[in-house]
Amino acid sequence: MIQTQDRTYVLSTLNTSYAFRIAESGHLEHLHYGGRMEPGDREALTEKKAFPAGNLIVYSPDHPAMTLEDMRLEMSGYGKGDIREPFIEVVHADGSRTTDFLFENRWIIPSPEKTESGLPLAYNPDGGETLEVTLKDRGYGTVLKLYYTAYPSCDVITRRCTVTNPGPDPITVTRLMSCQVDFPDSGYRITTFNGSWANEMNRNDVILPRGKLVNSSFAGVSSNRANPFVMMAEKEAGERRGAVCGFNLIYSGNHYESFSVNSFGKTRFVSGINPDSFAFVLEEGESLESPEAVMTFTTKGYSGISRNMHAFVRENIVRGYWKGRTRPILINSWEANYFKISESKLIKLAKAAKDVGIELFVMDDGWFGSRDDDTSSLGDWSVNEKKLPGGLAKLSDRIHDIGLDFGIWVEPEMVSVNSDLYRARPEWSMEIPGKSHSEGRNQRVLDLSNPEVVDYLYSRMEDLFSSARIEYV
Repeated sequence: MIQTQDRTYVLSTLNTSYAFRIAESGHLEHLHYGGRMEPGDREALTEKKAFPAGNLIVYSPDHPAMTLEDMRLEMSGYGKGDIREPFIEVVHADGSRTTDFLFENRWIIPSPEKTESGLPLAYNPDGGETLEVTLKDRGYGTVLKLYYTAYPSCDVITRRCTVTNPGPDPITVTRLMSCQVDFPDSGYRITTFNGSWANEMNRNDVILPRGKLVNSSFAGVSSNRANPFVMMAEKEAGERRGAVCGFNLIYSGNHYESFSVNSFGKTRFVSGINPDSFAFVLEEGESLESPEAVMTFTTKGYSGISRNMHAFVRENIVRGYWKGRTRPILINSWEANYFKISESKLIKLAKAAKDVGIELFVMDDGWFGSRDDDTSSLGDWSVNEKKLPGGLAKLSDRIHDIGLDFGIWVEPEMVSVNSDLYRARPEWSMEIPGKSHSEGRNQRVLDLSNPEVVDYLYSRMEDLFSSARIEYV
């Protein structure tokens, strides 16, 4: 899956190859992403330059023909001549924003199932290899590690990175992408999926001969407004034939995908955490990890992309007991009852559900605190015994007696101002004290960067989930 030869690295799947090389300057020059490469293709894909074009910035006197703006790169920053969309932006202690990451070393390691900090990654059930490439900023010593993993059977390659501040001065990371791919030409059809509440995933196609197209979310979540999955295809591609690239991001927060075409007709794709209002301070020895980005390529059109992505999720994302198993059919109490739930109403609904073959009964909002509408009680995760006189245990037993599994709804990251929790600990809410606050759905977000908040929620959820037979949350 991973081949190294003459400072060139090739990751291969059944039908695709991804290749780059270490340029004489130490930069990583992207060579190819697409169909399988033959060994003799590598040298032919390297761009040769005899002199810098026009008004471009020459990287250094040691490389008088080298201009980063007209190179295909694996990652890029600002300050050394590449004025395109960057992969990383760092503000150093002296105020400089220039970065110059050059090759230090590489390793082929067993593919991990978690990052160094414990975040889960896609995985190979039968093991696999990951290419780890270490770059170092020539001017400031900052270390950037790029990780590449191939999943051969589904023609997927993933990318992620880690930036580390060796110190001693703090640095501020204002942009850290997960993926950058530079393509040699332009005029591709770009596909995004956008929408709104109850109107998600509407397909939009745009031909991009020049300029920039951005698909992003600034809502705090990946959102129904802009899905992080995007595609890039040749103009002639259709549902069953044609070259198509698909990109996704394993991340549920503010995301950012950009396609841009420079003055030389090269297309750059980047994806990662949305850099708008992003600033992450790294003290000496601290690191920041990017989410994992997913890439796939096919010559079998948009259906080929779907098959690749579906196979990848089923085999390399889903894990545990339910992998490969059919999920139970469930009914949720929300549209039937909204907040006006009672034990008798829920039992009646469960019996009707059993009669039509449903296997799992899920009790939604309205079962806790004084939750009769959406203006109160988030954070008060105690059973409303006026609605459920015997508590969760009694209700769960009755649901199981009917022959259904039992599930429950919680929203632990949120809090209502009209709640016992907020009255006791208003400082746990994410807000500016003493200033007016704009709310969505009459609720505020708890500060989950505060260990006290995390410990409280863990304790409350542990008590709740162990109080009854609950198969599904």
